[in-house]
Amino acid sequence: MDKPTKKSKTPSREVEFEEFEDGADHTEHEDLDEMHNLDLVKNVAMEVSVELGRSSMPLGKILQLTRGSIFDLKKPVTEPLDILVNGKKIGRGIVVVTNDQFAIRVTEILDPGGKLAGGFND
Repeated sequence: MDKPTKKSKTPSREVEFEEFEDGADHTEHEDLDEMHNLDLVKNVAMEVSVELGRSSMPLGKILQLTRGSIFDLKKPVTEPLDILVNGKKIGRGIVVVTNDQFAIRVTEILDPGGKLAGGFND
């Protein structure tokens, strides 16, 4: 025999939602909120790396590598290097030397969709 279920004494009501906006009409207050939200993550450490090039070879050849071995990276010397943030390509740049250390001069930044957003002049 099934037990009867109790009916809730809490009155229910219909929920009303505000209409969703496409974001085209930002107010100054909303812009400040967005800037504040970005400020919250500005100090998060991200891994930045530069990829010189890539190559693939059979495991047998890899096992034969010794000190002094040379293999091609299949990237022309004149082509800019890829700049990666947490493994995701965000731009390209060229190698420079500053204070006896390698550095990268950013020459191109990709938009969030991965397309070229624009280059920089010096």
